Amino acid sequence: MLLWHKTSGDRFGTVFPRDWMEAADLGVHDLTEEAREYMYTASMKNINKKGQGWHEDVVGEYRYEHELSGQDIFDRKMLDIEPHYLLGLKRLSGRYLKKKEYIEKLRRVAQYLLGEARDRDLIMFKEKPKEEQKEIGQEFQETYYRMGNWRDNEWSFKKISETIAPFDVNAVFYPEALKVLKNIQKELRMRIRDIDELIDKWDNVRKLYECKTATDKHGVLPTYAFALYNIRKEKGKLKYDKFSVNHLDESYLYTYGDVSDKQIRSFCLRLLDPEFFYTPSGPLLIARNNNFGYTTQEYHGLVIWTKQAAFTILGLSKHYKKAKKEGWDEEMIQLIRKTILITCESLIKAFCSLKAIPELHIDIQGKPKFYTDQEGVQGKMSKVQLWSAVGARRIFRKYYDMLLEE
Repeated sequence: MLLWHKTSGDRFGTVFPRDWMEAADLGVHDLTEEAREYMYTASMKNINKKGQGWHEDVVGEYRYEHELSGQDIFDRKMLDIEPHYLLGLKRLSGRYLKKKEYIEKLRRVAQYLLGEARDRDLIMFKEKPKEEQKEIGQEFQETYYRMGNWRDNEWSFKKISETIAPFDVNAVFYPEALKVLKNIQKELRMRIRDIDELIDKWDNVRKLYECKTATDKHGVLPTYAFALYNIRKEKGKLKYDKFSVNHLDESYLYTYGDVSDKQIRSFCLRLLDPEFFYTPSGPLLIARNNNFGYTTQEYHGLVIWTKQAAFTILGLSKHYKKAKKEGWDEEMIQLIRKTILITCESLIKAFCSLKAIPELHIDIQGKPKFYTDQEGVQGKMSKVQLWSAVGARRIFRKYYDMLLEE
C-alpha cells in the first residue's frame, strides 16, 4: 500500500492523512525513518491556507460536481487531523523540521491549532450544513453533529446529544500537541507567549473526563469518559454530562502522554477482564459493561480494531519501560508485562485463525470472526488497511520482544 501511495484497500481511491500519520506512529522502531517521513509528507499535501488538514478528497463524478460549483473538494470536517501533524514530530528525525516546504505548512497548522485552543473550552463536532439536514416545515431533523474523529460514524456515540466533545481530541491530542509545539516553536519561527497557559488549560480539560467504574473483582477503578455531551453554559460556567463508557481510545493517552501507575493498573485490569475489554480474539473497542446497547453489528461497537489494539500495546510498552526505569513496584511491572503478552497472544491467534489481518473483526463465543460475516453487515471492512497491517507488525514485534526477556 505504501508503494501504491494509499492507506486503504481497493474500495477507496484516496489517501486518508490521519491513517498515514497513525500508521507512521505505530511503525516507530519498525518502519524506516524514510518511510515514516514519507507518510507524514503525504498527509500534509492538501493543508489549506487556514492551516486545516483534510480527511479525504472527493473522487469521480462527485469531484467534478464540486469543481463546477467551486466547492472545496477536500473533506475537512474531522477535528483530530491538525493535532496529529504536531504529535508525530516527536518520532521523526530532526532533519524533517529543516525542510522549508514542511515548515511553512506546519506553521499554518500551528496557528490554526492555537486559535482553536485559545477560543474554545472544548473541541466539539461540527454541525451538518443545513443542506444536508432534512427539513420538515420550519423544523430540522437529524441535526446531530458530524463525526469529527476517527470514529466517523454517527452511531459511534449513539447520537446521545447534538453537542459531543470526544475524549481523544480533547484530553489527549490537543494538550499533547501543544506540548510538542512549545518545544519546536523556534524551528517554526514562532514565539508563543501564552503556550504554558494553553498547556495548563488543556491539561485541565483532561480532568473533566475523569470518572470511576466499579468491578466486583477489583473495586473502584479510575477511567475516562468516552465523551462529554449536552454541553452548554449556565451563568457563564461550562456545564456538561459525561458519556461514561469504557473505551479503547484511552490507549492514545498512554501512547502520547504519561500517566501514573494507578491509571496503568486500572487499564491493565480492565484489559484482562471479560467484563470490560478482554476476549480470546483481542480487546474490544467498547467495553462490555456499558448501558447503551452497543453490539458487534456496529462498526465502532463491540468489535476489535487491530490498529487501536496496537496503540494499546504501544502505550503499555512505553509505560512498561517507564515503570522499570523509575522503579515502580515489581508486581505492577509484571502486571503490565502479563497484559501485553495476553493481549498480543489473543490477537495473533485471531490473525492465524482468520488467515488474515483485517481492519476489524469480532469475537463470537470465544472465536474470531470477520466483521462482515454477520448477517445484515455489508461492505469490505474485513480487508487489510495500512494501519491494521502496521499495527499487526507492532503486535508481533512486541510479543517476541517480551518473550526474549525470559
